[in-house]
Amino acid sequence: MKQKLLIFFLFAVFSLQAAFAQNRKITGTVTGADDGQPLPGVSVKVTGTNVGTQTDNQGTYSINVPANYRSLTFTYIGYSVRTIQIGNQSIMNIRLATSANALNEVVVTGYTTTSRDKSTGSVGKVTAASITDVPNGSFDQTLQGRVPGLSILAGSGQPGANANVYIRGYTSISGSTTPLYIIDGVPVESSVFATLNPNEFESIDVLKDAAATSLYGSRGANGVLVITTKRGKAGKTTFTYDVQGGFSDRTRTKFDMMSTQELLALQQSVHLGPGYTLSAANTNPVIVTMNGQRVTLTAAQKQHDLDSLGSINTRWDDIFFRRGAFQSHQLSASGGNENTRFYTSLSYYSQDGIAQRSNLNRYNARFNLDHTSGKFKMGLQSGLGYSQSNFTESEGTVTLANPYAAAYLGLPYENPYLANGSVATSLWSGQPTYPFPLFDSRTASNALARLNATTNRNNQIKETLGLNASYEFFKGFSVKTTLGIDFRETVLESSIYPNTYVGSTVSNGGQGSYSTTDQRNLQLIQTSGLQYNNTFGKHEIFATALAETIHNWYQTFNYTGYGINAALLNTPAGITAGTSTNGEIPAVGGSKTQNGINSLIGIARYTYNDRYTLQGSFRRDGSSQVVASNQYHNFFSISGNWNIKKEDFLSAISWIDVLRLRASYGTTATPFGTTGTSGNFGYLALYNAPSYAGTSGIAPSTPGNPNYNWEFTAQTNVGIDLNVLKNRLRIVADIYQKDTHNLFVQQNLSYTSGFASLQTNAGKMRNKGIEVSLEGDVLRGRDYVVTLFGNFAYNNNKITSLGQVSQFESGTSIIRVGLPLGSHYTVKSAGVDPQTGQYLYYNRDGSVTSVYSASTQNVAEFGTYLAPYQGGFGLNASYKGISLSSLFSYAQGFKRFNNQDYFLDNPANASSYNMEEIVNTIWRKPGDITTIGAITSQRQFNSNDVQDASFVRLRNVRLGYSLPKSLIDKIKYVSGVRVFAQGENLYTWTKWTGFDPEDNNNIASFEYPAARTFTFGLNVTL
Repeated sequence: MKQKLLIFFLFAVFSLQAAFAQNRKITGTVTGADDGQPLPGVSVKVTGTNVGTQTDNQGTYSINVPANYRSLTFTYIGYSVRTIQIGNQSIMNIRLATSANALNEVVVTGYTTTSRDKSTGSVGKVTAASITDVPNGSFDQTLQGRVPGLSILAGSGQPGANANVYIRGYTSISGSTTPLYIIDGVPVESSVFATLNPNEFESIDVLKDAAATSLYGSRGANGVLVITTKRGKAGKTTFTYDVQGGFSDRTRTKFDMMSTQELLALQQSVHLGPGYTLSAANTNPVIVTMNGQRVTLTAAQKQHDLDSLGSINTRWDDIFFRRGAFQSHQLSASGGNENTRFYTSLSYYSQDGIAQRSNLNRYNARFNLDHTSGKFKMGLQSGLGYSQSNFTESEGTVTLANPYAAAYLGLPYENPYLANGSVATSLWSGQPTYPFPLFDSRTASNALARLNATTNRNNQIKETLGLNASYEFFKGFSVKTTLGIDFRETVLESSIYPNTYVGSTVSNGGQGSYSTTDQRNLQLIQTSGLQYNNTFGKHEIFATALAETIHNWYQTFNYTGYGINAALLNTPAGITAGTSTNGEIPAVGGSKTQNGINSLIGIARYTYNDRYTLQGSFRRDGSSQVVASNQYHNFFSISGNWNIKKEDFLSAISWIDVLRLRASYGTTATPFGTTGTSGNFGYLALYNAPSYAGTSGIAPSTPGNPNYNWEFTAQTNVGIDLNVLKNRLRIVADIYQKDTHNLFVQQNLSYTSGFASLQTNAGKMRNKGIEVSLEGDVLRGRDYVVTLFGNFAYNNNKITSLGQVSQFESGTSIIRVGLPLGSHYTVKSAGVDPQTGQYLYYNRDGSVTSVYSASTQNVAEFGTYLAPYQGGFGLNASYKGISLSSLFSYAQGFKRFNNQDYFLDNPANASSYNMEEIVNTIWRKPGDITTIGAITSQRQFNSNDVQDASFVRLRNVRLGYSLPKSLIDKIKYVSGVRVFAQGENLYTWTKWTGFDPEDNNNIASFEYPAARTFTFGLNVTL
């Protein structure tokens, strides 16, 4: 009996041990590596099994691990996947690091949301981690270098200025090249981003190929950026306060300007300006007017005046530029339960530019709400913003009013101020040190006076509102609708003060002016239809049929009043009533227009066994902007995804984790301009209301085109997604070809028609290229990860037809069949003749001449201003609570016209403007080898002004630290604290000699330079 009891006891012990081994219980908490916050909804699985659970609202989990399984895998959207060995642990607290790649597993197109496994299109994604807290007034500039094929070039360093954005090359010669922007399903205006707060964005999906863009039909040829704002998460309400502050400085330009002594010496050598006139080398009498009498200066007086000028050495760049200040604040709250979730935020952004009188102040509020009640779902997305911007005038021009030109063209011996503290302009009076007319060119002083006596303000309010709802009336079938509003009102206000130098130059009365332009844009969208989404065994079907209506209204009103009362500045109350005798009659104008699109949309997607996905889309658009006979057009796409990794023949290859092949073909069109007659009435014969001798009349302005049509694009794309080595190396590659036809081309008309030309649909263009994105975790462990990433894009643009012509000139470029768009067209320089000092040029037959003739010598041998190679690369690293990131962006193989050099290295201007030091190498005698011709040789625009603008830029470096949970737990009411520091636009490697190689146009003409910014921030979560 005792033996039986012993056997039973031993059997029970071994059974309990086996049960324990089979059901080992592991518990723990999952938090974010950046902020230490608990992460609800994290998937926790026993590696290699289907056994799993999810973390609760506090980030905690509990899981029973079967025998012989030794690790857990943690996955969460937006965070890196982590697989952790269990060892002897029963409590495993895990920190997950954010990962753009993880969030990449969800693709949002605006009409559909799907997993990357079933996505058939080429879609890039930028996550909140990349754009949050970046000190840029316009969010588009934060996307630089983030997505292959997405080109973003900042056109100005002005706070809030928009960048030039295009995707996979230009698809139009004279039409729009700007992508379509969608925020939470609502299309919004492009190039109006200063009032948007990017800290409210959760992600930005960049739709590039036809599988994605054809969903937008006549608006999709230039690509689509789909912005998803942040949503609430179920759990306790969390409050987050973000604060950041810092400063901005100029980056160093490559302008090496002359000092006063250098400029005076140059003037003496070339017999120009006071440097020569006052020197002993000038034997001619110098006669000036002093106190109303003509006086001939003695040698001593000349030397005295020359010494007086030589004692001045004004640094105009230090006067026009300053150290800018930056600060931002945001308070947000998120929470709710499984049925209702909310996210709301309030924010303030302030940035003083590096140029005097430039700044941006922005105020934002957002409220997003999601509600689920049984089969009914509803979402509300609302964003309100108000911005105030101050701009400087005449940016990008070489005029007396442009302070960025004056900062370098200003004469160094020009003293900006008189004894009474006022600015010494061209119209100053009194007895200055050097009062004779040889020194009446006051480029910089005039610009400074204008800067102090004018205003140029932009006040903008913007509201985006979206409401979406769906009801599943039986399994898989639902009805859905989206209503959206995009509203903007911009008030442009400018003043010229009376009783000032610039006020006296106003032609109407000479006592200043006040101008206001009020712009109102309203867009309404309604999208409604049916949706079916269901799974039957190995079959998954998604289909939707939608009807969409978009209506746009645009209205402007402007006026300019004169004779300003000095006691009532910056207000219309200061305007003097105009009469026929005082010549101060106000100028008044405005416009009012609207357009609309009606569309039918169908999308169907079928997936078999998680391996093969086929998608098709159809859209029929009807637009009021097209002549009635061409008003409706159909657009379509067909695309597929083969998930090769899930095939049996790859199942045994463990080092391949993901292998997908994608292919697509589809059609889209280029959108028209959104405002003005060129966009809404380009097909009509139009009239304007000119006046002659004070009498108004009506006259034809455009001839009209009964065949007016869209510019159509067909695109083919083949792509591959590859993850290897336990997802440590991730590769996405695409090749594409975009063919656009019906391009608008100017057709010359006989002048007997009353018009010189007519826009006709005759041209063709091709863009083809390759894009590669590479991301690898070079180091990855329990508490650390180091990820290197890079992307590369090559786009070959070529014009393939121009209808009845083979080429036509467009400014400094040539539009020619066989060449890329933006090809430079100018005279080729042959240098400077060392014997005569004359500038030399090549004729088209290769011979050399000193005679300049643009009409017979212009050639297209100098590349294009559209960069064919672009991309970015960088680092993301984290160790426990420490994070480090960097981003480099680059553009290669393009050239720009440096109009600045024409003024800065042209010795003929030495008496009026300051010169670069290189002008000291001017040709002076036979045998001199130089690039600066003799003073008697006229400087002309030529190929030397076309410079390589390729660059690599260190865009951003950020270092952050999150306080450890052990320390946070000791702080009452606080659940997370993070501090960080970052630098923006730190250094640029380039051969370009101007302000900035990165610009949104072909010709550099003293634009607002980009700034280098340093900021320090704090994130606190309650």
